[in-house]
Formats: sequence, structure tokens, C-alpha cells
Amino acid sequence: MDDSTLISLSKAGLEHMLSITEEFYMLNNTSANHQKYILISNSLPLTTTSTISSVDFNLQLSLLNSIPSISVTPISITFSFRFLGVWFNIKGSRDFTRKQIAGE
Repeated sequence: MDDSTLISLSKAGLEHMLSITEEFYMLNNTSANHQKYILISNSLPLTTTSTISSVDFNLQLSLLNSIPSISVTPISITFSFRFLGVWFNIKGSRDFTRKQIAGE
């Protein structure tokens, strides 16, 4: 498995899915590098001047999951990302996305 995408309407939903993924990793004797996790959200402050603090996800502990929480830093609104081969950014700016595509 190379990349995974989790989509949820709420933080609680993401916490539930992250708990399941940790159980999956344990069952399959694999692991994920939590430092590489990326959080994309349109419900966080849309600012480019202040530092964005990380978001803590509290996971459900079980026989298959011993990780109590995962901390993920959201991307900046000026950063673009690719989802299913299409470039997006939180600001909705097409100019930034066009520049990034041209750079590649």
C-alpha cells in the first residue's frame, strides 16, 4: 500500500477511521509513518501569516491498537495538493495550481 486517503465530515469520524487503520496495520504486521500524514481541512483558520498548530486525533485503544493519539499538522492555504490526479488548494486559487503544474 503506497498512499491512503481518509475523508470525513468531522474530526470524530477521522479519529474512528484512524483507529481502524492502526488495527489494520497491526493485523498485517505493517506500520505507517505518522510524520508523513497530511491534514487538509476547510474548517481551520484560513491564514498565511500565523503558524498553524497541529491537530491531535485521539484514537480508540483496543487489543489491536495501542496508539492513543496521532498529531498531524494541517497544510497551509497556499499549498496545493493532488487528489486522484487533480491539483487543488484550500484557497481555491487556480493561479497557484497552474504555476505548480507548470513547474512539474
